[in-house]
Amino acid sequence: MKSFIKTLSVALLSALFSIFIYDQYFQSPRENPIEKEPTATLIPANYTISTSSIAAERTDFTIAAAKTINAV
Repeated sequence: MKSFIKTLSVALLSALFSIFIYDQYFQSPRENPIEKEPTATLIPANYTISTSSIAAERTDFTIAAAKTINAV
């Protein structure tokens, strides 16, 4: 029973110490949302897609289809 109490106390102390270290060093500081000025979110007015920058628009699958047509 004495060994169990020692083990339990060491486990509790190490858990509390770990939580304290995490709280002090790894959490970001909290900002007060009331004092912070809200910023506007910009949304684009047009939704056109530039096909010159997207490679998937010009992909040709005829060669791949010709190689796999007999596998089905």
